[in-house]
Amino acid sequence: MKKSFLSKNPDEQRNILIDVLWKAEISNKKIANISYKEPYNALSKIDNKSDFSSMRRSGDSNPG
Repeated sequence: MKKSFLSKNPDEQRNILIDVLWKAEISNKKIANISYKEPYNALSKIDNKSDFSSMRRSGDSNPG
């Protein structure tokens, strides 16, 4: 997803961020604090965001 986001033009990137983020604070050219909109706020509660399996719920929505 990062690669896809970075390949977008600045207007498209801005629109994606508007859809996902409620608020982002920048300090010293780095993100200092971030708040997500629903349902993306679940992302902020995950300790290891690089581990996709930890981001999934306990079961698959299509176990078959």
